[in-house]
Amino acid sequence: MLFNPEAIREKEMHLDSILSDQGLIDQVVSAHLASPFQIRKLPRVWEPGGGATLLEVTTGSDILFLKVKRLSVLVESRLESEPGFSKEPSLRNEHMFLKSLNVDWVPRLRFYEERAGYSFLAMEKLDSFDAAVQRLNAEALIRAWDRIEGAVRSLYEKGIVHTDIHEKNICFRGNDAVVCDFEEARYLAQSVAFEESLDVVGRNGSTDVGEFPSGKSPIRGLTCLERLRAVFNLLIRERLPALLAECKFDDACPFNKDVLQDADPRVYQSIALPGLRVQGQRPLRDPRLHVVRAALTLAGRQGRLRYLDIGSNLGMFCFLASRLPFVESSLGLEAFEPYVRCANVLRFLSQDSKTRFQKFICGDQDLTQLLPRADFVTMLSVYHHVGNKDRLLQEFGQMGVKFLLSEFATQDRYYPERGNLDKELDHIQAKTGLIHRFRIGTSRDYKRPLMIFSSVPLPFGSRIRLRLTFLGRQFF
Repeated sequence: MLFNPEAIREKEMHLDSILSDQGLIDQVVSAHLASPFQIRKLPRVWEPGGGATLLEVTTGSDILFLKVKRLSVLVESRLESEPGFSKEPSLRNEHMFLKSLNVDWVPRLRFYEERAGYSFLAMEKLDSFDAAVQRLNAEALIRAWDRIEGAVRSLYEKGIVHTDIHEKNICFRGNDAVVCDFEEARYLAQSVAFEESLDVVGRNGSTDVGEFPSGKSPIRGLTCLERLRAVFNLLIRERLPALLAECKFDDACPFNKDVLQDADPRVYQSIALPGLRVQGQRPLRDPRLHVVRAALTLAGRQGRLRYLDIGSNLGMFCFLASRLPFVESSLGLEAFEPYVRCANVLRFLSQDSKTRFQKFICGDQDLTQLLPRADFVTMLSVYHHVGNKDRLLQEFGQMGVKFLLSEFATQDRYYPERGNLDKELDHIQAKTGLIHRFRIGTSRDYKRPLMIFSSVPLPFGSRIRLRLTFLGRQFF
């Protein structure tokens, strides 16, 4: 990013010069507003910033945001790939983009006028980023991020580079994010994918959009989505404990069939993600994770896999699966909504684009309508909580499931239809067509058997590797 010394001199020379001519401000506002109004000056985010004088205009119940700047203050930046500096006044440039875009994720225009050597740009009054995020929970922040990312993608598709994407240029209309400040925007064709574009990563070759001002935030970086995502990550992590507090799988959970289980303040599944570790009821170093990875690797030798986790809880097995290159998609189904909400927040923090989570009651709802095909299914310590087991097993057969990795509760009371686990295992094979079965081991913490069912026989060597992996030997 390069800056025009002439534009900067003009900005500094005429900074807030409009304040010496209150009559001119009143004339312009009166030409567009019929009722009486009051005007007050607003502080700039930082000095001098873009150099516009910022005013709040109140008339009755209506509030406008008014930017005023000398026409001689031009767009002050250019990208290294551009041949020269723009000759466009910066507020005229912003008005042109807002008017041409005409979408709900930019500020709504109220009026624009040029008079006596000044540009007057009036827009709706929006909430600042700092004020708005105080009322937003983690899920609302993710929705705001999705809206911002969608807006920047739309700009890219229109051949526009904003150049100044950061939290001070994001405002809110209610809980909806709005991308602001198009003073330094420009049309610029980019011969790279959206994920590599300037407003996303901030730099292409020798061209960059410039650094976020030092000292204004603990998060450094270029003014682009990559840095802004780090800002959102920090805010969302701050809200994670409140979400986790809702994720108690104990006797209070309506989907827990274990009537003898006591209350437990911990989450069920431990969280082990980069930079985030939370101890739950199951161990942080959960050996089942290694077995799932090993089993998926064995299954992946036959081709790409669609992975399904029944009772996905906080999503650790889905995140593991999605990192494997041969896993095409990863879907976690969970009946308990707080887990779905929290897992989706963790998915955002993990930047996992292959995984999705959905509230779904297996055995009650039609799984084949949601996912017509699944290759590899995990069902870890959840089968005994399913009401209509036969329906779920029948759907596995209809979906063409080739591998089923499951951990089972052993108490007879969970299997009233067949009477005990051994008979239930035979029934699972008969209903699903997964005629091969191998017991990998027994979990140390819950003393539950871990079984893999498959439509094809597992070679002796593969079975031994799975068993040794469960015991702590790593082969995959």
